[in-house]
Amino acid sequence: FFFFFFCLFIPTQLRSVEPMKPQGLVYFSRPFLHTPKRHAFMEKFNTKVGDGVYPTKKEEWTDDVVALISKGHNTVNKEVIDLFPNLKVIANFGAGYNHIDFNYAISKNIWVSNAPNVVGPATADVAMYHLLNITRRASESERYVRAQKTCENGWMKFMAHSPEGKKLGIFGLGSIGKQVAKRAKAFDMHICYHNRNRASEEVEKQLGATYVTKEELLRTSDYIVLSLPSVKETYRFIDNKEFEIMKVIQ
Repeated sequence: FFFFFFCLFIPTQLRSVEPMKPQGLVYFSRPFLHTPKRHAFMEKFNTKVGDGVYPTKKEEWTDDVVALISKGHNTVNKEVIDLFPNLKVIANFGAGYNHIDFNYAISKNIWVSNAPNVVGPATADVAMYHLLNITRRASESERYVRAQKTCENGWMKFMAHSPEGKKLGIFGLGSIGKQVAKRAKAFDMHICYHNRNRASEEVEKQLGATYVTKEELLRTSDYIVLSLPSVKETYRFIDNKEFEIMKVIQ
């Protein structure tokens, strides 16, 4: 009661004082946030926005940086990390973090975070867009109409394939791969997948997905989706040898 009574008589000027910003500088590698969101963030934290290129040497402000917000376009290697001696956290604006020297950051007691499930559904939408574009020849026919060309053979000119009943092979059944399978199931496609670790029976049943070897997926799939991280192990994951054994759709 006394505390409540005391608060009533605190001068308005003191009660309306805005909270102080946390100490330290938050450095954005590039201005990739929408302007309203960036302004809201800057009101709460001391920030500096880069132009997509990290400084090549220490500057007056680099010692003040405690948080680095990066994007996949900007490599955060040992040299970059050492520019910021008081760095506490590297926050990646996206799911993949293969552009960050994770082991070196951890050795310096720097936290590394990412946003693994934010772009999964949107990326899966794009994958399905491309698949439907291939099967239904959507872009091709749309360009034809925009060019105001005459269709000599009528509607037969753009005869296409239906995704229904076709087999979709997915390499990588992670968060994005699962979202792709979920969407493909709605088109009554048969789904098979190959992954480093087989999914649980519950997940396979939920998605209607069958685990197969890499070779079987390549030989039997009508369409293939790659949902893999861009790392050394996946470099040239699909090469001439893989193309040679793929199924050919007439």
